[in-house]
Amino acid sequence: MVKVQSLLLVGLGSMVGSLTWTYPAILASRLPGAPQQLPQWANGISFAIAAGLIWQAYVLWQRSSKTANKSNEGWAITEAVLQPLLRQGWGKKERMILNSGTTLDIVLKSPKQKTYCINVQPHRGKIQGNTSNIFRVYDNSQRPFEVDLLAAVRQQVTDLKKQHRVTAIPVLTFPEAIVEIEQNPIAGVYVTGRLDLRACLLQLDRS
Repeated sequence: MVKVQSLLLVGLGSMVGSLTWTYPAILASRLPGAPQQLPQWANGISFAIAAGLIWQAYVLWQRSSKTANKSNEGWAITEAVLQPLLRQGWGKKERMILNSGTTLDIVLKSPKQKTYCINVQPHRGKIQGNTSNIFRVYDNSQRPFEVDLLAAVRQQVTDLKKQHRVTAIPVLTFPEAIVEIEQNPIAGVYVTGRLDLRACLLQLDRS
């Protein structure tokens, strides 16, 4: 979606930048009483606006690419963490799309037939939580996420149960962050980092 916005900004910037050429040929002849040519200062303004739009498109594109790279790194870390479990007979499905439009990152099934819905998040930095919510930590202050990630993964589990009649345990993991959670679950969701993801799953499977 961000890359689509970038392309739209490039297109808009190109239109604005070419306004001084298209105006006499297209617009002036169709607007009665309109001047036949734009003033010279209009060239500078149109170029400045076009450059600003194209620069904004470039920034958005770069930001989107960095986010994708982070996501790929997080997936690679999560894959490595789960490999020992897969060798022990655990089953895994990735990016399962449900009828509701929800995409499940990872659905993991243990040899004991317990199912875990794992949501992989690319956020970095430090993550903390209390009994009801999780936060990002900046300068020793807790800041909420823009989206309720706990509610999102709970909804994924609900959608999975409705469609496949499978009861799953919701797990939210931050493989690239430092996760400091004193007590799980938080609002019904188990929150982990890469260091404790596998241990969390094994403990849940033994309970």
